Amino acid sequence: MDKLRSVYICLLFLALCYVIAGVLTSHDQFGLDHGSYLEFKSSKTFDGKRLKTPLFRRVDVRDREFCGILCYIEPDCVSYNLEKERGANDEIHKCELINSTHEGHKQDLVKKPKETYTMIEISFVDIDECNKGTQNCVSNFQELYERSRTENGQVILFVDSKPISVFCNMGGFGCGDGGWTPVMKVDGGKSNTMQIQLKFLSSIQVLSSIFIGHIALESCGIFIRAVKSQDASRCRRLDFTSHKAFDGERLINHVIHVHDVSNAKACWVLCYLEADCVSYNFEKQPDGESGMHSCELNNSTHEGHDEDLVGNISYFYRGAESACIENPCKNDSTCQSGFTNKGFRCLCHAGFKGQFCDEAVTCQEVYESNRVHVLPKKYMMERFLTPMFFSNSLNKSGVVTLYIDSKKMSIFCHVGEFGCGDGGWTPVLKMNGSKETFHYKSPLWTSKYGYNFPGGETGFDSLETKLPTYWNTSFKKICLGMKIGKNANFIVIEKPAESLYSLIADGQHRKTSLGRDEWKKLIGSEDSLQPNCNREGFNPECRFNKVRIGILGNNEDDCNTCDSRIGFGTGGNPDDKNTCGNVNRSKKGRRIKAIGYILIK
Repeated sequence: MDKLRSVYICLLFLALCYVIAGVLTSHDQFGLDHGSYLEFKSSKTFDGKRLKTPLFRRVDVRDREFCGILCYIEPDCVSYNLEKERGANDEIHKCELINSTHEGHKQDLVKKPKETYTMIEISFVDIDECNKGTQNCVSNFQELYERSRTENGQVILFVDSKPISVFCNMGGFGCGDGGWTPVMKVDGGKSNTMQIQLKFLSSIQVLSSIFIGHIALESCGIFIRAVKSQDASRCRRLDFTSHKAFDGERLINHVIHVHDVSNAKACWVLCYLEADCVSYNFEKQPDGESGMHSCELNNSTHEGHDEDLVGNISYFYRGAESACIENPCKNDSTCQSGFTNKGFRCLCHAGFKGQFCDEAVTCQEVYESNRVHVLPKKYMMERFLTPMFFSNSLNKSGVVTLYIDSKKMSIFCHVGEFGCGDGGWTPVLKMNGSKETFHYKSPLWTSKYGYNFPGGETGFDSLETKLPTYWNTSFKKICLGMKIGKNANFIVIEKPAESLYSLIADGQHRKTSLGRDEWKKLIGSEDSLQPNCNREGFNPECRFNKVRIGILGNNEDDCNTCDSRIGFGTGGNPDDKNTCGNVNRSKKGRRIKAIGYILIK
């Protein structure tokens, strides 16, 4: 069995400080006899510029930094143009690789506000000079420090018994004394400066692993300590082993991206950079016209899909160790292999969270998860407080435990057809029109703090409440209900938003188009709304009346003096103490106070 080789890529996306510049060697048994040092300097980066010299390759990248990596592994690339803003699909940036620079072609460096042009710099160290003993060669900078060298400067460092040239930092810069071995440098305050160090193997026949992020080289004093802990989820490790490499084979029906690459190592790195990729097919012979190989990235390995691994002498298939073969992620979430210390991460659908996407955020997600599949017993015991939610009929409501602001909260989920359509409705507010708790001027409408959380567990009663779902839960529909006496009526507003807070808190009027007849359904046969104005939505207001959610009416053919209303969070003449319900100033008008319910889905 071949000896396992490791390839390290360290990309620090959000640095706490400058991390010291450095290099990993590209010297190996395949004939490279020098160490390479690649740097993207701010002085060689031109924001708002584009080099219009004919490019030789265009690729799509999900992260801007990957454009630099692709330029590094492409032998002919010495500069690149990068689209700063994502494309229309909000997923990719355009990356153009160029085999020339602006030097000598300054007339080709043109203005392009949405792009950035970068020229790379590569320097080399003469290995023979170190082997002859004419340069100071050590295995790490701590060793050099212990030899009583105290100045910063350029030295030759042995990595994997191979010499490279690096800059030595001897302490006193904020991380303590000693000789610090450099890894890379990132300016967290700039988007156009980064440094990459890569070590690539030249053959697809060798075993290899690829790792991003926290490098386990503690003895070298590497500045990984400067990485924010929350960035660890962006680190990835993929192990490509010989028992999952098959010459003359190709995995079909699982291809997610196809790229043209100049060599096999580029295909290997592209698989690593594509979070869903766990294997690839590499076309062994290049295209006769372009000289490029086809690289097919797969979102699955052959394991469990043996019938999809077919013979094809033109291809070489290689699979990585995958932690997603038996998908540990729940609720139809996506498993991505190679991330976190557990070897995978789950990408949750909206409404779910947690390591396994098994923590529901809204009642609709609870409803959907139960409708699609039966949950484990452990999940049932931890999550649900009413067994009836697991009855064969899923049209019963009950108290469940949701995870809101990363905290467990018991909430009464309304399930089934009660007036707003089927599904799981998440409560947001309950208000009593006879009380001033939710008056138009109440700070509860403009703040991110709750009120009487136990009221969120009691269903359609008169116990007032404001839940965290008001400011941190997105939705597509709003269910509005009013109960007058024993009768409750409901209407639905289709209004996608990040939260109800985002629609109301700033006081801006946001229109809806339900129409007066729909709003009047909330009151029933006793409704009373003047015929004109009909200003509706979120935060409609006139001189004498204001409503957080509702509609205003007037006898005059304008909205200057409207004096009738139906809504939630109301205030103004002729009854400023009616905060939810129906008010009409006219002689035959009514003043009806209601219990108001606001739910979302």
